[in-house]
Amino acid sequence: TNLYSPVQGEKVTVVKRNTAWYLGGGGVGAECFGANLAANGYQKLPSGMIRQWGVAASAGSGSFSGITLPIVFPNACLSVTATLSANAVLAASYTPGVMIVSKSELRVYHYGSAGQAAVYRWEAIGY
Repeated sequence: TNLYSPVQGEKVTVVKRNTAWYLGGGGVGAECFGANLAANGYQKLPSGMIRQWGVAASAGSGSFSGITLPIVFPNACLSVTATLSANAVLAASYTPGVMIVSKSELRVYHYGSAGQAAVYRWEAIGY
C-alpha cells in the first residue's frame, strides 16, 4: 500500500470503491498536483518528481546560508543548482555553491574576493 500525504492547500481526490474510501493525490488532472508559486515555492509533477526553488542570501565571501525547503522531499533530493541573482559587478568575482544537506535542507555559499553579501536563486529537484 502506498501512503499519500498531502501538503496544506493541496487538492486531493477521494474515491469510494465498494465499502472503502481511498484518498489519492492525482491521476485525475493537473489540479490534483500541489504547487506553491511563491518566491520560495514548489511544483509536484504527475511523475512524482518535485521541483523546488527560492532565494537565499549569504553574508559575505566564504559564508553560507542554510535553506529550509518549502516542502520535504519524501524520498530524496537528487540535484540542486544556484546562480547569482543580482549585481553584475559581483558576478565577475563570485562563485556560488550549493549542497544537499538532507531531504529538507540545503546550504548555499559563495567564494569571492570582495566581502559583500550576495543574493542567490536556487533550484532543487527530487521525488
